[in-house]
Amino acid sequence: MTDLITLILIGTLGYIIFYIIKLPSAAMIGPMISIVAAFFMGVRIVSFDSRLLFILQSLLGVYIGISVNRENLKQIKKLSKPAILMVIWTFFISFGLGFVLIKFKGVEPVTAFLSTSPAGVSEMSMLAVSVGADITIVSIFQLSRLIITMLVVVPIFLKIHGVDTEKEGYISGVKRRTKYLKNSFLRKNTSEDEKPKNHKYIYTLIIGLIGSFVADTLGVPGGPLIGAIFLIAAVSLSGIYLHPVPQKYKKIIIIGVGISVGTSIVKNQNVSVGDYMFYLTLFVVIMFSTAFLLSRVIKKITGWDELTCLLATAPAGITPITVLAYSHDCKALEVVMIQLTRFLTVKAVIWPIIMIIV
Repeated sequence: MTDLITLILIGTLGYIIFYIIKLPSAAMIGPMISIVAAFFMGVRIVSFDSRLLFILQSLLGVYIGISVNRENLKQIKKLSKPAILMVIWTFFISFGLGFVLIKFKGVEPVTAFLSTSPAGVSEMSMLAVSVGADITIVSIFQLSRLIITMLVVVPIFLKIHGVDTEKEGYISGVKRRTKYLKNSFLRKNTSEDEKPKNHKYIYTLIIGLIGSFVADTLGVPGGPLIGAIFLIAAVSLSGIYLHPVPQKYKKIIIIGVGISVGTSIVKNQNVSVGDYMFYLTLFVVIMFSTAFLLSRVIKKITGWDELTCLLATAPAGITPITVLAYSHDCKALEVVMIQLTRFLTVKAVIWPIIMIIV
């Protein structure tokens, strides 16, 4: 319990610092960086309990699922062409770069293909363990894409496109944000507390948890997240009104996911990148450049905003990318669906082919 409290305090402190000094995606990246920094300063870092991760993913799914209505459901009809393009891109990236590792670096096939399949650190690492692949090599390549997506690609995009339209001076902004946090902790902003309490959203949470449990039990990729989204959306579209979950919990969920990503990086800290630096750099350039081109094509097809298209094609895990989409008010459901398409391609198409090849 002490380790868990320490983890939460470090992650929360990271968020506070990133928020005050106005760094991008503070609730997600702040905890991630603070966890890694604390580890290198000698603090004992443990992983989140799987049950806690389940709840975080389920709650995120509830928030996204309840935003689905008949109007934005029309947007989902545009997914077929982007999904097909994602399948093709994932297939060629996974096998093309995988064969490069096999031929020029002598990496055994299963390890090579798991390293180049863009499906997320935790998912590919667990698969690597289950089939006896070299988890160290797999972690190197999966982590490199996650870190670059979180710390380089998205922040640069937000800066270039001016997603943050705040016009105040930097120092005055720091003072304002510090005061806001101080008032929040001291509960001086009581306007929300003064409103009549309505706990009917608990039924919404229960429905989401049921969907998460069913999907997780059935082994659906990203089960807790996907299950909650689909069941909440289905109930809502059926005409049953679901009370929305208060927005005040949204930040907590994002901080929790940021902590989880940080512990994932720390857990794989024994990875040595020296022998693979050339291929890491080469693959990052190829993956991100082709993913960016794919995002431009998807934008032309769907008319979605640029950040949605960028996150939909970003070669990282479903959960952290979904959090980024949701925290920046993108089309989170569309991002989830395209990311899920890629993961299913890896699991249902690429993985069976790997088994046949080897």
